[in-house]
Amino acid sequence: MTFIKSITEKLETTLPVILLQRLVKFRWILLLAVLVWANAITVAYITHKNRSHTALLEHLKHEQYQLEMEWEALRLEQGTLAEHNRIENMAKQKLAMKNVAATDEVLIEQD
Repeated sequence: MTFIKSITEKLETTLPVILLQRLVKFRWILLLAVLVWANAITVAYITHKNRSHTALLEHLKHEQYQLEMEWEALRLEQGTLAEHNRIENMAKQKLAMKNVAATDEVLIEQD
């Protein structure tokens, strides 16, 4: 029993020292393992950001397309509403306007 106790006491004191020695001995491997882990996390994060930005870009392209279609519709509507025939007809019907006869025209001369 004392033999086992003495071995365990020695292990308790030497085990941290042994682990520390092994870590120092294999520090390059440990450093490379940490670098590989950090690289993997970075790749996953960048991939996630890339996919998020791609989805946002697609959404904005769709919105741009919709706005362009609306702009074209508004331009067509403006062209239709601004036609001379339409304005003349509305002036005759709603405002009871008429064309001026040549006899009703008055010329004003500037001195």
